[in-house]
Amino acid sequence: MYQYNVQAVEQRLVKTLKRRNREATVADLVAETGLPTFQVEEQLKRIVNDYQGHLKVTESGEILYHFPGGMKNQVSGAIPRAKRFFRKVASVGGRVLKTAFKVWTMVMLVGYFVVFVLLIVLALLASMAAQAKGGSGGGGGGRGRMGGFGSFYLTTRLMQMSMYLWLYSGGRPDARGRKPKERPLHQSVFAFIFGDGDPAAEWDERERRAFIAYLRAAKGVSTVEDLMQLTGRSYNDSQQLLNRLALEFEGEPDVTESGTLIYRFDQVLRSSDRLEQSARGTEFHRELKPLIPFNTNKPGLNKWIGFFNGFNLLFGTYFTAFALSFPAVSEEGIGAFFLLVATLFAQITTNPVGLVFWVMGVIPLLFSAFFFLIPVTRRMRERRLNEQRARENVRKRVINAVLSNPEAVDPEMIDVSGTPGVDDARARALLLEAVRDYAAERGAEVEEKRAASGNAPPAYVYRFTEVAREQQDVDQLRSMRKLTDHDVGDVVFDSGAD
Repeated sequence: MYQYNVQAVEQRLVKTLKRRNREATVADLVAETGLPTFQVEEQLKRIVNDYQGHLKVTESGEILYHFPGGMKNQVSGAIPRAKRFFRKVASVGGRVLKTAFKVWTMVMLVGYFVVFVLLIVLALLASMAAQAKGGSGGGGGGRGRMGGFGSFYLTTRLMQMSMYLWLYSGGRPDARGRKPKERPLHQSVFAFIFGDGDPAAEWDERERRAFIAYLRAAKGVSTVEDLMQLTGRSYNDSQQLLNRLALEFEGEPDVTESGTLIYRFDQVLRSSDRLEQSARGTEFHRELKPLIPFNTNKPGLNKWIGFFNGFNLLFGTYFTAFALSFPAVSEEGIGAFFLLVATLFAQITTNPVGLVFWVMGVIPLLFSAFFFLIPVTRRMRERRLNEQRARENVRKRVINAVLSNPEAVDPEMIDVSGTPGVDDARARALLLEAVRDYAAERGAEVEEKRAASGNAPPAYVYRFTEVAREQQDVDQLRSMRKLTDHDVGDVVFDSGAD
């Protein structure tokens, strides 16, 4: 929290101020960005200076930050301008290098495939020429011609597949002859290796904004169950997160007269908006966290990319193995192909075997091996994350069901169909696990609904009596709190006024 990316925080605050017509309190910025209060307060000092902001003071003593000149950095001088210039250069340079790396990856994949195919063509032509020269009589010549034709056909098909991969991402034309706009091939190849990113990359930020929105609707009071309903985390994880949020947003733990643990977040209620109008609930508790896909390529395209890389891996292994076993390479069988390629390389170097070893063997072998190894390793990590997200998505639905009727929670009545990334059977298993774990944590009463019969397991109904009591206690507390107590009031001083 105390060590953060200053530039990233500044950019988010500036964008938020633009959306709010260049005026907001600290609480407003915290609510809309999800940033910790400390980071907002510290960075606002710099933003006020760099963007020539004005400070207004309301009747309640709340500071209102106002930027009448627009959200443009007004700092002059060679050093600040140079820093901004080099930041832009670095940003553009990074995008250029990333694009160049994507293109290089695609060129390595397709380029080596084409080179290997061309070498096969040369080997087949040499074989056909040798058969034609050494053939005697019609029988032998007929076999040579048929074998040559079959080999030539195979090579032609390989070349067609390489062209198909090259053009695949362009899409097929529709009935009017127009091709759909799809991403270039080099981006699809890059996505095969590194994926397309996490569709929930900004989920934590959205959770924080949703939590602040909920606090404003709930008059600044939260319980652990409230946070569980928003995030789907376990009870212990939600307790730890709530402690951290209390530190970030200046919340305080408290205990009601009935012994219910609550957290008060009074600072997030101090807004320049009228709280009666701005205090809205959130539907975030209904949203399910998306899982990470392998990539967004079409399945057919992924298969072609895998085939081409496997082809390169096979030939890279072949050349590496035969180069290491040279000179004990037989002129018969598959060794003849290696000797032919070495003979071709002898036209440009005095060490053709060494050149074949590195250029045709080690480089494509290592490239192709990492081409497969990186996505395999990445997918193993993503599967662990997806399993965790599936559990949180199911737990969200469980907590929603518990809070809607804690006195009678029937797992069979909780709908978990459509949970991202898992089938209904797996979702039901996660549901029962989540209910049992939460019941154990909160000391719920368990009643048998239906005894086991045959292959059907027994069914139970859970009564979360303590959760119901706490809900009633918190609702009573919220009813006694007045949102108007946190209204910042009218402006009584403006540093930009004449």
